Amino acid sequence: MARLSLIVLMGVVAVASASQPWLGSWTTTDKAPENWDQVVAALGLPAAYGGNPKSTLSITREGETYTSKLEVPSNNFSSTWTFKIGEEGTKVEPKFENTEVKYTFTEEGEKLLVTVKIPARGKEVTEVYEVTGDELVKTYKIDGIVAKRYLKRQAV
Repeated sequence: MARLSLIVLMGVVAVASASQPWLGSWTTTDKAPENWDQVVAALGLPAAYGGNPKSTLSITREGETYTSKLEVPSNNFSSTWTFKIGEEGTKVEPKFENTEVKYTFTEEGEKLLVTVKIPARGKEVTEVYEVTGDELVKTYKIDGIVAKRYLKRQAV
């Protein structure tokens, strides 16, 4: 019985990992982002956050806790988000002049969804992380604007 439980548990762990293809390390591609500069403007961020700067995104999981870390060396920018699926979190975000933001990460099939509320700016942005092959497409929605950024999986 213990052996059967272990086999079942190992199978569940494998299924859970396979159904979260967005886990891993990603780098921006040369493919131009769509409407990204409009999202930057809608968020009230400096124009330096626009364009397609080289960036890396790492999403990891330890137990039920996930960590998403974004680094943009050309902007001297790094941001780390720690979360549990379905639970609201808060953090002080440097790119929003150190104002507090509220966020909730959820899953829909193999997609990771994030809702970020920025009360000080009266803004809400949603992000969808969707993987096809070795490409991660991040779709952003804010104020009727839809933008996409493209990343590729880093070799392990």
